[in-house]
Amino acid sequence: MGAGLCMGKLGNFQFRTDLSGESTTHSNRNINGTLYNYESKGFSLGSYLDWHPFNSPLRLTGGFHINDMKTSLIGKSHGSVAINGNSIALGTNIFNVDFRFPTTTTYLGVGYNNISVDSPGFHFFADAGVMIGHYEATATTNLIGSQNITTADVYTEMNTLRNALFRNGYIPTAHFGLTYRFK
Repeated sequence: MGAGLCMGKLGNFQFRTDLSGESTTHSNRNINGTLYNYESKGFSLGSYLDWHPFNSPLRLTGGFHINDMKTSLIGKSHGSVAINGNSIALGTNIFNVDFRFPTTTTYLGVGYNNISVDSPGFHFFADAGVMIGHYEATATTNLIGSQNITTADVYTEMNTLRNALFRNGYIPTAHFGLTYRFK
């Protein structure tokens, strides 16, 4: 869900900004044979410069985002966790991993809106693009040193989980909706 504001145009260029986000999502996820409590939340404030080549409705967009996007995996206490190929019963042990998307990211995209429409009213727009950045991971665990688990094992498992959830160094985005033009 989001809302935005588009400023006036200057030739074939237009500046706009938007705020989008999702409410907190809770679920159980089985990742690589381990059941985790999964929590995801986030919002993003984007600023863009649109270029409409040949004064057409199509646009090429460059911009940046300020993000607060987080995902957490919490190992279930009644289950086990696979750490670097070793199955470890959790019980009173802890294995939680937090992922955070970078606070600032670059945005590249393409879109459609009719910048030549000068009449007030509703108009359609569509955008597709990518926010470029890698999720950072941190683990909270008391398993290091027990059951032959090393720090390297924990780092390997964090990377395995990151690759399972966020394979690419970008987040694809798509927006479509209505705009309203005042005078």
